[in-house]
Formats: sequence, structure tokens, C-alpha cells
Amino acid sequence: WKKNQDFSQFDDKTLAFWDNPHNEYIQMIFDYGFLGLILLIGFLHSMYYRFKFAVKSKELVIVTSMILMFLVSGIGHFPFHLARLAFFLPILLGVFDCRTKVLVNG
Repeated sequence: WKKNQDFSQFDDKTLAFWDNPHNEYIQMIFDYGFLGLILLIGFLHSMYYRFKFAVKSKELVIVTSMILMFLVSGIGHFPFHLARLAFFLPILLGVFDCRTKVLVNG
């Protein structure tokens, strides 16, 4: 930074530019529209029912609480868009999927 730097190149529109809403769900509406939000709600609904009818092992409860923590942090942050956080979600979802498999009698 230069001392006495000139900021005359910035007008009111430049300073009012909004890059990120710091809310994952508002960002999802802007990125994917309401259809994407409806798909997310449907996915969370299916996860809820899979957890509800699964055998509650210690590992499943821990993984589910980590996924919930991830989703709650999306209210004031954008963890799906940060590589250092986002790489955890597929791993957690994979473990959740393995632990909530429903065995069907063939």
C-alpha cells in the first residue's frame, strides 16, 4: 500500500459490489435457483429418514453430527465453496451411506 493512495478510481457501484453472501443456502439459490434448493431439501429429507430407521451405532451418530455441523456452519459461512472444508463432505456422506444401508430380503 502506498501512502496517500488515490481511491478516485472507485465509484459507489464498485464499493457496493457483493461478492459472496456468506450464507451457503442463499448462495445456492443464486447459483442453482429454487430447483437446486428443492433438490437439497429432498436430499436432506432422505438423509433424515435413512438415519431415523438405521441402527444407531457410535460411528453413525458421530458422522451424522459432523454432517449437521457442516450444514449449520453454512448459515454464516460457505463451506461447500472452500476446498479446505469441502473435501470432508464426500467422505462423510460416503460413511453415512455405508452405515445407513437398508438390507432388502431378496
